[in-house]
Amino acid sequence: MAPLNFESDDDFEFVMILSLLSRKPVTISHLSNVENKIEFLEFLKCISPELNYQIAANSLDFTPGALIGGKQCKNTSSICQFLKPIILLSPFLKDDLVLQCNGTTNDSESVDSYKITFYSIFKLFRIPGFEINIKKRGFPPEGDGIVVFKSQAVKCLENVELEDAEKILKIRGMVISARISSDTSHRLIKEIKNRMGDLANTKVLCIVNNRNDSGPSPGFECSVFAESKNGVFYNTRSSALHSGETPEKMAKKCCFLLLKNIQSGGIFDVKLMPSIILYMGLAVSVGNIRIGVLDEQSKRMLKLMNQFFGVEHRVVSSGEEQVLSIVGCGYKNPFRPL
Repeated sequence: MAPLNFESDDDFEFVMILSLLSRKPVTISHLSNVENKIEFLEFLKCISPELNYQIAANSLDFTPGALIGGKQCKNTSSICQFLKPIILLSPFLKDDLVLQCNGTTNDSESVDSYKITFYSIFKLFRIPGFEINIKKRGFPPEGDGIVVFKSQAVKCLENVELEDAEKILKIRGMVISARISSDTSHRLIKEIKNRMGDLANTKVLCIVNNRNDSGPSPGFECSVFAESKNGVFYNTRSSALHSGETPEKMAKKCCFLLLKNIQSGGIFDVKLMPSIILYMGLAVSVGNIRIGVLDEQSKRMLKLMNQFFGVEHRVVSSGEEQVLSIVGCGYKNPFRPL
């Protein structure tokens, strides 16, 4: 089979996911950050040990392998960075998956945010068995965290019908700390409640990790979620990336960015739309979902779905927002019986 050719690695993560699902080889002409890409590909081998790749002069030739599951264990620099594609592929594995990841849990992205946002996506598409358990917290630079991800394989996905606008019903904050003074957590909680308390039913959860259940590096993080009946918006700020910010400034910025995300419209945060588009394109029949802004990454994801699976879509105006309709290709897990 002739490979699909891509000039850049702008959507490297999703290109690899779609290659594995479609079993179509790909070539990427200009690969950046090669060492990171190699770590990513080696991580994928935990569910596809037969995949093969060659890198020469920053050009990648990738040949997908069969998707398996079972019990796996992987060490990595950043758990979130490499766990996301495994989560998205997990419904289509040969066997149910139990994956233990060892590394950094809260960095540029947060495993804690994944627990809520991807649970929402799996619930939307009626995929059972989703579970993320953080056994040990691991802030950078030393990490040393432990996360266990469990999932169940399915035969196919049912598409979604979410055309109506939804009202935000509750605000949920999450404050996480490891090996620091409790005063920092209290300041984060206070600021989130002051900023968001008048908007909806607002509660803040505080998770404190000590030396028995965290790695050697101290750190703290705040996340704020806005949830409707079916949808979710979110934002996360971590001391790992914003070490110069006070707790108050971090929480204020986190709340501001959440409100900005909500203002973009739709039912789901725009950051989650490429993953939702993936599942809508793989599902059976036609799916419809209310959206606000169709950002550039979502547009590229729609193009990728057409390249790999011939998936078609259309966008129809609905008041101040839009409805995205996707004709699913009816992808079926080849390892699951009818």
